[in-house]
Amino acid sequence: MRKAGICQLGLILAASLALAACGGGGGSSTTATNPTTTPTSGTTTSVAVNPNAAAAATIPNTSTTLNFPNGTVSQAATVSVTQLTASTLPQSINAGSSQGGQSGSTFTPNAGNVFVLGFTITASGITTFNVPLTLSGSVPSTVAAGTTLNLALLQGGSWTIVATGTVGANGSFSQNLASALLPGMLTPGTYVLYQPAAGTSTAVSNLGVALIADDGNGGTAGNGLQVVNLFDASGAPLATPTIKQLPYKGAYDIDGQALTPDGSQGIVVDGGNTVRFFSNVQTGLPVASTTTLDITAYGGDGDSVAIMPNGNEAVVSGNAPNVLLLVSGIVSGKPQAAATIAIPSARDGLVISNDGQVMLARGLTGLTVFNIASIPVATGALGGSVSHSFTQVADFAALGSWHEDGRNGIAISPVDSSRAVIIGDKTALPNISLVTGLNTATPKVQPSLSLTGAGSVWSVAISADGKNAIVGTDAGLALVTGVDTGKLVQVGSLFAPSFTSNGTAYKLGMVPTLGITLDGKYVVVTTPLPAYNNGTLLTIPFTATGFSNPVGQLSGIAVPMNDQMVLH
Repeated sequence: MRKAGICQLGLILAASLALAACGGGGGSSTTATNPTTTPTSGTTTSVAVNPNAAAAATIPNTSTTLNFPNGTVSQAATVSVTQLTASTLPQSINAGSSQGGQSGSTFTPNAGNVFVLGFTITASGITTFNVPLTLSGSVPSTVAAGTTLNLALLQGGSWTIVATGTVGANGSFSQNLASALLPGMLTPGTYVLYQPAAGTSTAVSNLGVALIADDGNGGTAGNGLQVVNLFDASGAPLATPTIKQLPYKGAYDIDGQALTPDGSQGIVVDGGNTVRFFSNVQTGLPVASTTTLDITAYGGDGDSVAIMPNGNEAVVSGNAPNVLLLVSGIVSGKPQAAATIAIPSARDGLVISNDGQVMLARGLTGLTVFNIASIPVATGALGGSVSHSFTQVADFAALGSWHEDGRNGIAISPVDSSRAVIIGDKTALPNISLVTGLNTATPKVQPSLSLTGAGSVWSVAISADGKNAIVGTDAGLALVTGVDTGKLVQVGSLFAPSFTSNGTAYKLGMVPTLGITLDGKYVVVTTPLPAYNNGTLLTIPFTATGFSNPVGQLSGIAVPMNDQMVLH
């Protein structure tokens, strides 16, 4: 933990980020080589779809197009698209039972959900499309630019979210990249595009970006937050990812950042006890807010942040000996200290689950587990408004960490908030432990697994399907299975591919921070080779059986010393 003076705020993003590179317009090219549509009734359009040609059909009475990429079908078929209005939906989006399922795909019925578009896809003889269909075009201009919309499929009388998209200027609409949890439109059926009620959706949009703080390690000028685009518009990894800076001048020790599931609200903290904010990552044009929050009264060194899915509340660690700080009012642009959360001793690593039900706080003396619950909105003890309670249910002294800051060696399963993995311990052992029952009153630590070939461990993430963990060590990557079953097993030996940077050959060694892409196909790592202020980012394919050689590389990136990369 390095100390730094309280810094002045950053500026608006210095250069534009193309939305397509950020994941907007996901799926294959929507240029139709077979665009002919034949109206069969006032609200239905039919289109001939062939195996070796793209096609498109305008949804009747709308300005929105349904795109069929090349290879959608294996044999020629006629696909019909029927428009639905809010009153003709077979299941309301405002009331009724929601379908259970994996975190991030569960639909929440709510009177505040706003209908945007409804339609039914029928295709004789087809039960599954080979690749996801996509939406493009525009939605009513009454939907504000920057709004994230959810696309849900009716299954068994309940809605399941399958995709998200972002609204641009004048109602323009771009669908985000498909992910393991939100695979897109893969079957005929009934779909609804809607704006979820504020604070209700935990559907994580796949924007195809990595957020990596330049924490000033290695003598860099502390440029702020590095925004790296990993994919092209079709979801294919870029051989050379692109990078832009979200500058926070003078923030020499950014130790943590967090982003809401829809990418609309973000938060960072630096070692000078200054909390900073950013927004609009989902639009491809992130903005650094000019608002700051001084947390000097709640610790001597800002170390970590975690944000609630609703984006309006966040928890900050200032490395105080007995409290964490709850911040509210983020969405309104008027953040303020709202309340404190008691902890056994300093906890400089924080993680909140995607569904907002669990928080883990880790420090030198242990791992503390909190259950989070919604409460009626009330004024916080320090001010602002609070809509969640944090109840400590366990403290595991044996899981204290020799690491500091950022996530501090913690990863919660993206599909099951009852499970998390913790790497290392206060004796610096190269091991990994599984904790289960996190969303209950009696969480339990399972037996740890020692990692063969590693001298120390530095970073960890859990795969998009919740089954595997990838650990960044001092000598490459370790693949561990069994996160979902309860028995952790290391697969093979450490993976340490060779790469060349600035004309010099290297072998992957220390991995201070990493993340797994939301499609579940790649792990993104940074390594301080040749130097922390001139390091390397690698995009590495993996499966449950092992890794493959890197398919993307970005040289000259500033590498943080702690694990804090955010993939979205």
